[in-house]
Amino acid sequence: RTQLFNRGSSLFLGMRAALFTIFLSLSVVHAATLHKIADIPFPKGSAEIIAYSVATGELISTRQHGKHASLQVLKLPAGADPKTLSLDDRYSISSVATHPEKPLAAATLIPFKPLEAQGEVVLVDLQTEAEIARYPVGYHPDCVNFSKDGRLILVACEGEFGNSKLQTPGSLSVIEWERGFAADYHLPVPAPGGTALRAPHGNGWMDLEPEYVSESNGIAYLTLQENNAIARFNLASRQWLPVWELGSWSITGDFSDRDGPWGETSIQSHVPIHAMPQPDTLTTLVIGGRTFVATANEGEN
Repeated sequence: RTQLFNRGSSLFLGMRAALFTIFLSLSVVHAATLHKIADIPFPKGSAEIIAYSVATGELISTRQHGKHASLQVLKLPAGADPKTLSLDDRYSISSVATHPEKPLAAATLIPFKPLEAQGEVVLVDLQTEAEIARYPVGYHPDCVNFSKDGRLILVACEGEFGNSKLQTPGSLSVIEWERGFAADYHLPVPAPGGTALRAPHGNGWMDLEPEYVSESNGIAYLTLQENNAIARFNLASRQWLPVWELGSWSITGDFSDRDGPWGETSIQSHVPIHAMPQPDTLTTLVIGGRTFVATANEGEN
């Protein structure tokens, strides 16, 4: 289920397969026709997040093979085999984004012991295939994106829950990559305007877990999936704004699979239920001078 807000809107496309599947989209007002152009298999490893570089005409994907984190780079239109840009053997790669104009890619790296160490962002030159810089970020960086003007790298750091005594906070990391400056901003508690935020572990600020980030007009928007909310951050003043609590609504669908083959409680199909959206990914766009935010809602809990 995808939700469109008056306050902001957009779509996100992800991939979970060890290959590229490329489609040609022919858009009309209310529909799109997809024609598969090619499947390009990877070497061993898994691919999850993709990004397209306007500057180089390349499709970039995260790739994890055992302890080896890398980027997979495919020149479009598809022809040659993908190139591999090795990053690190001490981290797992979680996300990648490309600069809106320059031949740059930023990737987030999570240490193998995420409760003991913070993550990193690595900035790569796609033309020279060289690493430009690394920046420290918060715990468990889950998503990276560039600001629309390309000046900032924004990282949604989810934090990590181990137990009541071992956990790390969620945050937004902001990187001014041209200056080589990075700062991490923890979500405050109580979150501004979020008096009734869902806290699955009952541990206050440790329970605020940003999943995804997108920027529009100087405001960073972050999904708080576990908290059923959207956080906002003013990038000029470096201050958190009131949180948007998403509440719940009545939806009708076919829920008869009992939440997986192991489910024990039978649920009738086509019966309205009360549900929380719990957004995972989001993006922002401007239409007619108004900012919209669109979310892909996982609604898993």
